[in-house]
Order: sequence, then C-alpha cells, then structure tokens
Amino acid sequence: MKRIVFIIGVMAALFVAGSIASAQAVSEKKLEKDAKAQAKLLVKQGWMAAPGKPGIEMQQLRALKIQNTFDENYNPKFFDGSGQAIGEFYDAAKFQATELAKIDLAGKIASEVVGLVDNNIGNTQLEPGQAASIAKSVGNYKSIVAAKLTNIISVIEMYKVDKKTNNTTVQIGIFYNKQEAMKAGINVIREELKKESEQLGEELDKLLDLK
Repeated sequence: MKRIVFIIGVMAALFVAGSIASAQAVSEKKLEKDAKAQAKLLVKQGWMAAPGKPGIEMQQLRALKIQNTFDENYNPKFFDGSGQAIGEFYDAAKFQATELAKIDLAGKIASEVVGLVDNNIGNTQLEPGQAASIAKSVGNYKSIVAAKLTNIISVIEMYKVDKKTNNTTVQIGIFYNKQEAMKAGINVIREELKKESEQLGEELDKLLDLK
C-alpha cells in the first residue's frame, strides 16, 4: 500500500512539474503576444524608440519579462518606476523623466519599508507614536533614496514629438532588484534618521529586526 501511495505521489509531482513547465512556456508566448500588442498601440500613438535603444516591441517584452519574474515565495523580484516629461529638447525631457521614474521607484521602496515598520510594531517595545513618527519620516526621504540608487536597470526609453509645438515627450521605465533596493533604501533612511536623532536610527533597526 505504501509503495502504491509513493508511486502516486511521484506521478503527481511529475504531473505538477510538467504543468508548471507548460505554464511557463505558455506564459512566454503570452508575454510576446502582449508585448507585440502594446508596441503596436504605442507606435500608433506616435511613440518611437530612442536612438541606439532596442525597438519598442523589444522594450515592452523585456519590461514584461522583468515584471513577471518572481522569487521562491512568488513575490515580484523587482521594483519598477516610470516617468514622463515634456521638453523643448530631448535631453532635458529625458533627464526630467528619469528623475521622475527614480522618485516613483523610491516611493515604492519607502512604502515597503513603512509596511515592514507597521508589521513589526507589535514585536518591539516602541510606543505606537514613536513607530508612526518613524514611518512618517521614511516617506519624507524618498527623494534622497532616489538620488542614491545606483544599480538601476533602464528598460523603457521612448519618445514622441508634438507636430504642433515641436516639443518632445519622453517616457522612461526602470527596474531595481527588490532585495538590493530594500537594502540600499534602508541604509539611506537609517542614516537620515540618525541625522535627526541617533535614537531614531536605533529604533528603525529594532522595528526592522536589524539588530
């Protein structure tokens, strides 16, 4: 009887593994189909790939693949950020759009840190008011976090030109490894808190179980 159960278990495992492999293959095809559809729509709207960058369809496909990359716990492995800006000159619009994308990404990092703070309040001896103060401070530092992010993966860079005004609109899409981003973001936030008060930095460490 045990042997039969074992065989059934092995067969079930093989079936699941096969199903997962099949799902991944289908998923890859779906990503390609979605990227093609998105690119077609974007081109119709007047968007063009930046000079020297991959075509719009390839950019969309790469972005979709990164967005659909998960860790062992099925959580997304990357944060994403996007920004769009209009300028008389391409470089100026690109710079502004990139900064907005970084701020967007940093805001998501800060939100994740705040979530960790909120989740860990019950595991520390901090007063709710102290924890709330730290959480509020974390949200105020996203522009500083954005300025210090270094391992950014730039995926989307496209533009379109307004025929009436001749202004250029630039769209930027970036990604950052979630684990690296959290480490970098927490380090920046900790240092900024310590500038206000050494105790605040220590309390953040307690809330995030870093000590």
